Amino acid sequence: MMRNSSAGSGAATTLLAMAAATLLGGCGLGQPPAVRVLDASLGDVTDEAMALRIDVELHNPNPEPRKLQEFEYRVAIDGKPAFTGRRAAETTLAAGEVRRVELPVVVRFDDAAGGPPTVPP
Repeated sequence: MMRNSSAGSGAATTLLAMAAATLLGGCGLGQPPAVRVLDASLGDVTDEAMALRIDVELHNPNPEPRKLQEFEYRVAIDGKPAFTGRRAAETTLAAGEVRRVELPVVVRFDDAAGGPPTVPP
C-alpha cells in the first residue's frame, strides 16, 4: 500500500522532533558552512518505508567562496540510527551566502526501531 502524504506544520514539527539530522558539507580551508534544519516533510509511505525531504539552510561565514563537494548526513529516530545518506553537492557558496537545500531520506521501518512512527493528520 502506498500513500502520499503532505505534512502540514504539525506533522513537520513532529518529524523534526523524531529525525535528528547531522549534516556535513565538504569544503576547503576556513570555517565549514553553518547548517540549520528548517523543515521536514513526509513523502510517499509504504508498509516498508517512508520518504522524507529535509530542508536545511547553509550559510558560508567565510569572506571567500566555499566549494562544496558532497553532503554526508545521518538521521536518527528516537536516538537510533535510521538512515545515512550521501548526496553530491557540486556547488559553490559565495562569501556570506545563505542557501536552502533539500536532502532526500528514505527510512525503512525495520531500520527505524521496529515500525512506522505515528504522524498526525
